Amino acid sequence: MKTFKSILILSFFAFIATSCGSDDDPVISLSSASFAGTYNLTYLQSTEVQTQSINGGTIVTTIKIVGDTFTNSTFTFASAGTFTSNDSYRITTTTSVTGNSPSEESEIISGEDSGTFSLDVTNRTVIIDGIKYTISLFNESELRLKHSSNVLVNSVETDISEELRFTR
Repeated sequence: MKTFKSILILSFFAFIATSCGSDDDPVISLSSASFAGTYNLTYLQSTEVQTQSINGGTIVTTIKIVGDTFTNSTFTFASAGTFTSNDSYRITTTTSVTGNSPSEESEIISGEDSGTFSLDVTNRTVIIDGIKYTISLFNESELRLKHSSNVLVNSVETDISEELRFTR
């Protein structure tokens, strides 16, 4: 019986040891050098929620943008703090206004862009052309950026959230 208990305990610890291994990509330290490189855009989603008070009532407008069909959409970040992008994807914009049916339209985004960025390694943020993103995931093969803010657009309070995902 003692032998059986010993085998059972050893089997349990062997199971725990092999189960604790990570299948995730190896973690690499965030630095200007490790951040520099070319990334492929694979996911884009943005939501804007505008809240207005009109004649004692509240009107909420929600604008949701979802990207897809990413074809050769690349961002290249240089360690010197500059970036270039080549864009080719579709966005679908769904607009919902309180009391109305949602409307939807699609648009092909295509073109090139360049600009500057500033990386804050300590706080895991990057400012790209004035927009501050939190780096929610960074490893050898993936980069995820999230942005949220509350701003006034035409004197209307607007909550904005955005997520971008990239692969290397």
